[in-house]
Amino acid sequence: MNDLADRKRDIKIYPFRYPAESIQDYVKRLLTRMYEHGDLPKEEIERLQNLDYSKIMFGINYPLLITDYNDIFDLCGHARYWINFKLAEKYYVCSQWWKDHERQYNYNIDQWVARILDRETRTPVMPKTPSLEVGSWVKHQQYGVGRVTVIRERWFEIRFQQEEAIKRFIYPDSITSGAVSIIKEAQTKTCNIYCPACGGYLGAITAEGKAALRCSCGKELFIKVETDRLGITVR
Repeated sequence: MNDLADRKRDIKIYPFRYPAESIQDYVKRLLTRMYEHGDLPKEEIERLQNLDYSKIMFGINYPLLITDYNDIFDLCGHARYWINFKLAEKYYVCSQWWKDHERQYNYNIDQWVARILDRETRTPVMPKTPSLEVGSWVKHQQYGVGRVTVIRERWFEIRFQQEEAIKRFIYPDSITSGAVSIIKEAQTKTCNIYCPACGGYLGAITAEGKAALRCSCGKELFIKVETDRLGITVR
């Protein structure tokens, strides 16, 4: 009888997301419960403060947890973390969970919780970031086949064969969700682009690519790369 009671106490039941509950409220409630039940080891909390780990595990563009108030705001002054909510009165939690990606978020969170619960027999392993290069041929569920022309830290652009306008997608969410699939590796020459105003690296563009970018220095750039010349217009 005592053994049965012990086994019941060992069963960890995590709250499901309520039908009308926002993904943001669910994240706060889930993390609070996991911390209060001792299911967030120190090593995992440290990993959750890493940008790459958080991006791959959850599909968000910021570390899930931070401790410095000054890191709450991005370069434009927008808050990317909840100011009035702190996990364990110490950690600020990322608030950037977009409604359009809720289905993928739910899946990612479920997979992450499963790894945490199984930590005694299997150490959480950071999955590989989808391999994507400028010049790669890809296929989109709606727009068909196209080629990647620009890749930045959080987004990439595709020129589709049947579309006049270049389309922009979130990276790596669009690939991990299956909306965009890689069908052929890059076989096209690329050109590294640097801001002529400050010298900052802007990314790589195919030899026939076009892009409108905004550098961290504030300059707006229109870039056109041809086979034998590079044109950059600074605004």
